Amino acid sequence: MNKLKVNLKKSIIMKKQIISFVMMLALVVVTGSAFAAVNSSVIQGGTYPYSLNGIGIVGAGSTVEITYANGGTISGVTQQTPTSLTPAGPANTWVIPVGSTALNFNVAYSASATSGNIVVKITDGVSLCTNQITLAITVALAPTINLALVASESSYCQTTSTTTNNVAASSGSVNTMTFTVSQVIANAPATYTWEYKITLPNVGLGTFKVMKGALDVTTAVAAGQVYSGIASTTTTETYTITFNTTTGLSAQSLLGTLSAVKLTDTGTGAGIYNETVTTNNAATVTVKTMPSIGVFN
Repeated sequence: MNKLKVNLKKSIIMKKQIISFVMMLALVVVTGSAFAAVNSSVIQGGTYPYSLNGIGIVGAGSTVEITYANGGTISGVTQQTPTSLTPAGPANTWVIPVGSTALNFNVAYSASATSGNIVVKITDGVSLCTNQITLAITVALAPTINLALVASESSYCQTTSTTTNNVAASSGSVNTMTFTVSQVIANAPATYTWEYKITLPNVGLGTFKVMKGALDVTTAVAAGQVYSGIASTTTTETYTITFNTTTGLSAQSLLGTLSAVKLTDTGTGAGIYNETVTTNNAATVTVKTMPSIGVFN
């Protein structure tokens, strides 16, 4: 009987320990999530949301001032309902009603923003006493994107590969070349996509065709096709051009160009960053003149 009581007591103690451990683990998870939700690490050019809970207002006509002095613009200020707050007059100051509430707002960090503090200061409308809280913000440099367009040829003699008797070697000969888009990203966000517009016109090479993988994009890229939402894991895209040898034409300059290049942060900040270096956004292939030749008769 005593042994049974001892075992029962041990079992109860063990269950209590397990329950305590599970509760502590749950508390750690909840606490970690709460801290993770605070956008204290941001990127230049991004806009981030913030929430401040536990606000209690006693005096009528109380105001809240929200500032970020190191290159931040405050917007979207609401209380928990959400109900927009009325501007109080002075910059970055809003009227906040009596009662318990929470505060929501956004901070848009400029392209030159630096690390600093968000400061929220509440002034009681009757006593004029103030209380404030600060949140330290670490600002990372804005990402940059640089695309380069490179052709596999520069000055190109068309092929002459046909060997049929009494048929010009140029007849039906196929030419192949590529234009490759490659990207270099600096200060990359954790998650992002990129995009660009490409133009590859047919300059008189009659059987001209442009393939992107297995997809015929001849018409699209001639008109200037925009490719967006490209995954960060994709670092190059290749366009394969084919055309039959064309005789009797003057030299043709096949010019490929990139434009509207941008990177989009797909994280919380959702910043959009345009390319600033465009000196390598074009490539030209000079297709040389091929003389015509007839047949024996």
